[in-house]
Amino acid sequence: MIIGVDLGYGYTKTSEGIVFPSKISTHETILGEGNMLILDNKAYIVGEGNVEVDLNRINKELTRVCLLEALSKSSNQNDFQVVAGLPLGLFNSQKDQMKQMLLNNRYVEFEVNKQKRAIGITKAEVFPQCLGAHYSLDTIDDTEDRIYIDIGGRTVIIALLQVFNGKRKVTQHSTIYEGTLTLFSKIVSAINSKYETLFEIEDGERILKNGLSIYGEKQEIGFIKNIIEEHTDKIMKELLLKYPVKTAKVTLIGGGAYVLKSLFDKRIPGTSIIPNAQFANALGFKKIGVSLWQRY
Repeated sequence: MIIGVDLGYGYTKTSEGIVFPSKISTHETILGEGNMLILDNKAYIVGEGNVEVDLNRINKELTRVCLLEALSKSSNQNDFQVVAGLPLGLFNSQKDQMKQMLLNNRYVEFEVNKQKRAIGITKAEVFPQCLGAHYSLDTIDDTEDRIYIDIGGRTVIIALLQVFNGKRKVTQHSTIYEGTLTLFSKIVSAINSKYETLFEIEDGERILKNGLSIYGEKQEIGFIKNIIEEHTDKIMKELLLKYPVKTAKVTLIGGGAYVLKSLFDKRIPGTSIIPNAQFANALGFKKIGVSLWQRY
């Protein structure tokens, strides 16, 4: 089975619509076993634990456990051909390492939620994130320049794709380490300071979506707006100073696209969100795998 896997810092996603937090814990919670995966006689609770922000996570147990969890949730099949991704800024330096990590899992026996599984990765390729999302599109106008902004958990990737003699190529790209995890950290820090609470980084996303209640009463969190605007300023400066935002089609990618879309609308009119923004890279990776290996 050909599959696209996006091993994001915030969430792990696959082309089959699977998504879960990129976190693991070796301590069971009072709620039970949850998504338990047992590998090499060690038990992991997938989707719980602390956020990992190390830029190179390729050979960490977190990445391998999330990979196996993603594959096992995506299909009952045993053999996979996997296309995964890396941020553009890390692609050249980490591509070979990532591909080798994938191929090191040619045959793995493990247990997931008390069910035994045996999975093998028979083929693997690595592709730049952000560009993967480009190939997820059903139709692409090859006459227009495009600027993609991939707003992930750890990084924001900007890529300018221009057309020369009918062929599209990346002519400029930037990586900014101001992803949504950094934003949530700023929000949670401000709320904890103001209301003397003990929220964690992961709570920032929930507060943005649902608001804040203390002792059952809704609290005023309008001050968060300024935090979001200040956080986005660095991204905006990079875009406005270095990229042709007035003449190229600007498209947001990633789960963070929904969080920041309104701010982009104010500064760059006409900004759009790519279809299936959270899964766009994974969907594009699968299409790339199909074109490489010629099977579905």
